[in-house]
Amino acid sequence: MNAPHRSTTLKPLVLCAAALALALAPAWAIAGDAPKSAPSIEEIRREVDAVRHRIRSLYVEATSRNKSAGSAAGQLLEIRHVLAAKGPLRYAEMAHRTPPLDWSEDIGYTRSYFTGKTFDAFYVLNRYYETLQVVPDEFSSTKIRAEFYIECTGWWPPDDLTTPRGLDPSTLLHVALADPACRVRPELEETGGVPCVVAEIADRDRLWLDPVRGFAIVRREFIGPSVRIRYENSDFREAAPGTWLPWRILRVVTTRTNPAAGETARDVVLSESDRTVGLLRVNDVDDAIFTFRAAPGTLIHDLDHKKVHQVPGGLDMMDEIIRAGRKFLIGGRAPSLASTNNPPPILAWALAVSALPALVLIGKRRPSLITGGARTSTANARP
Repeated sequence: MNAPHRSTTLKPLVLCAAALALALAPAWAIAGDAPKSAPSIEEIRREVDAVRHRIRSLYVEATSRNKSAGSAAGQLLEIRHVLAAKGPLRYAEMAHRTPPLDWSEDIGYTRSYFTGKTFDAFYVLNRYYETLQVVPDEFSSTKIRAEFYIECTGWWPPDDLTTPRGLDPSTLLHVALADPACRVRPELEETGGVPCVVAEIADRDRLWLDPVRGFAIVRREFIGPSVRIRYENSDFREAAPGTWLPWRILRVVTTRTNPAAGETARDVVLSESDRTVGLLRVNDVDDAIFTFRAAPGTLIHDLDHKKVHQVPGGLDMMDEIIRAGRKFLIGGRAPSLASTNNPPPILAWALAVSALPALVLIGKRRPSLITGGARTSTANARP
């Protein structure tokens, strides 16, 4: 008999609490619509900082189509990227796709690791791994620590307390907004169909921020001494409650010409990168991804102690050499040297040549690799 009475008594309290929350929340946040005028810089800073701290780790798989000033007209370079970030740790993959070769067949396919103490690189097809001790703010670690996605979104792991010397700290959104010179325009401005708050540092940086999506960067124009960089982020998706991240990013780098007398200065595009995300996760990154595990046949080079050693290859590595040989010699996927200005990867041809004696020596034992017959298991085999 008492339970219904207690529930009835609590209802007014719940309703009052809800009404108070609604009264304190900005109308635009409740409705999901942009405010009519810009909030204060302090409000923006608080929200951006809150969003940044909601993302403790990030994992992104993406492909990009890049064009540089030296590229032939209409020629685009396709690149596959993987990024994992958690605290000071970073992992990155990069591979180019040059038809008919796939990503995994790129001679430059690289996996990079930043552990906070070492900066390591593994060249997958070469099976070559090098490790080098670095201090956290080392310039050389900039490319992996401030990877493209981090640069374009302005996010920085809240548990990473240092930045590399090669990174302009104002690239990071929370740092740019904390600049005393940063000002917010009173009126909203639409860009890409999104009403945005405009924050700017005169003659240096201008940001269009979406107030409905945690002040995420929709557009940004950075004015450097010699180049200008334009960022355009779109296709925002909610990666976690109240946390929106872009699945499409465009970055264009331009420079201003120095015209001769009587000519007009113009902007010249130095590079253009259009990246599309295929997979994105937040707060779901396994620490194991930041640890290198040597594959059979890997040559490990310790650059600090000038030591080199090799992991035994065994029969599994021989299998891969034979497959490479079949692909480039028998399968005919490698382009003809007489018909192209882009010769096939040197390593692929080296593997193909080295596969010839292997085919003779173990062809009978492993008919599956040559004729498609049943394959002998080598799970417990020793070299």
